[in-house]
Amino acid sequence: MGLSAFIQHYRKAILLLTVLLCLGGFYALQALPVAIFPDLTAPRIIVTAEAGDTPIPTVLANITRPLENAVAGVPNVTRVHSLTERGGDELDVNFNWGTDMTVTLQQVQARIIQVQATLPAGTNVTAERLNPSVFPVMGYSLYSQTVSARELRRLALYTLRPRL
Repeated sequence: MGLSAFIQHYRKAILLLTVLLCLGGFYALQALPVAIFPDLTAPRIIVTAEAGDTPIPTVLANITRPLENAVAGVPNVTRVHSLTERGGDELDVNFNWGTDMTVTLQQVQARIIQVQATLPAGTNVTAERLNPSVFPVMGYSLYSQTVSARELRRLALYTLRPRL
C-alpha cells in the first residue's frame, strides 16, 4: 500500500487529527502567557557599587570586602561572588531555593545601609533582585591613542550611555 492509497483509505481519520491539532494549537495560543521576558524567580541578588575612578586595590579593601561581609550575614546565603574593577564592584549573592526574595532583598538593603557609613564618600550602592533587565543587551569598548582613559570613561558614562 502506497502513501496515496493510505491517505485515501484513512482520509477521515487524518482530517479529524488535523482539525484536533489545529484546535489544540488555537487553545494553546490563547492560554499561553506572552511576555518580553520570562517570569524569572531565581534566588539571586545583584549588589553594585560605583565609586568614580577609585583604583582597584582601594575598591577591593574599602568597598568590596565590607559589602561581602555585610551580605554574607543575611540568612540563606549560599554563595557570594564579587567582581572588582576600577571605580566599583558587583556582588552576585545566591540564596537557597525557596527563599522569599522580597524579604531577603530588604534584609540585604538593611545590611548595606549599616555598612554605607564606612564606605568611601561618594560611593553609590544599589541592590536588585535578579531579572532579565539586569543583564546587558550590548557591550561597547572605547579605545583612543589621543584621548586619555579618564576622558573616555567620562564620554562613555555621560554621553554614550544616556543616548543608548
